Amino acid sequence: MSPLKLAFCVLFLMCWNGNSQKYKVDNRTQEQKEHPYDTEDIGLADLIEMLKFQGIEINKFKLGKFDRRYIIYILADEYLDGKMISTDTLLNTSNTYVYFESEEPLYHYIDQITIMSRDFPEEKKSQLMIKTYGFSTTRSIEMKNTEKENVLYWRKYLDTEWELNKKIPLLIYASSWLDKRYNVRRFCGVQYLKENDEDTNELLNSSPNYVKISYFVTE
Repeated sequence: MSPLKLAFCVLFLMCWNGNSQKYKVDNRTQEQKEHPYDTEDIGLADLIEMLKFQGIEINKFKLGKFDRRYIIYILADEYLDGKMISTDTLLNTSNTYVYFESEEPLYHYIDQITIMSRDFPEEKKSQLMIKTYGFSTTRSIEMKNTEKENVLYWRKYLDTEWELNKKIPLLIYASSWLDKRYNVRRFCGVQYLKENDEDTNELLNSSPNYVKISYFVTE
């Protein structure tokens, strides 16, 4: 093919490709534009499973409604063989928070506490982030009294509405135990906890070492 015919063919293909391109307003969401290859089959449950795989859990606790200002303490009580051996104040804050409308500061009362945990099994500890609408802090729990062979697990309490001057439990961080009959380490029983509940008490009586995280509302 002569150079003249080759140049003509290239010019023709360029013009044909340009004319065949279809233009249309992109009505996708901003997220779809920024992440065009995200698959719809990855949902919230998958993300939660991924966090758990990394040793991260997120727990939210409903407190009920407040109608005045109170002080809230979040406490960590450690138990060894059924007896409380230490207590620590993880957070001391009020039940109020500030938000803004048209640059005007407004105040209201919190109605939930969020506790995020990241476990470090080899070190027998967990890093916590404790959040309300108005405040957050990071603390750590170290289980120095847990036997090396035992594994630590989180369990959540269900009934967490506040009562004045009463400890309301939120979570336990509890160790497995040795089943001497079969010579295996176990951590079994109830998945969600309740106060004065038979299954909950059985779990707490079986675990040799645990930390109970509670909150306490006072004036």
